[in-house]
Amino acid sequence: MGELERLARRLREEPGYSRNRRFEELSSPEARSLRARLRRLSGLCSELARAHSVAVEPADGGYRVTLWFPSVRARRQAFLTTEEHALLRSWGQLR
Repeated sequence: MGELERLARRLREEPGYSRNRRFEELSSPEARSLRARLRRLSGLCSELARAHSVAVEPADGGYRVTLWFPSVRARRQAFLTTEEHALLRSWGQLR
């Protein structure tokens, strides 16, 4: 289990695990970087729920996720590491 997955699990499953209560632990540069990645993935999850169609392809040691929104004629591509892809799969967001 990677650091990103460990932090995501703690933030989602442990009641009271917040930045205010764990300020020292969660304000290090590494923890701030992990929290930023989690916010990015959370935003991607909400877009995945609204997308008309989604394609996932291997690309450059990770994955490229393409989302189509035909009602506004938009397409979004997001590049994920293998760890981020596995985390979204464990959340049930990707196949």
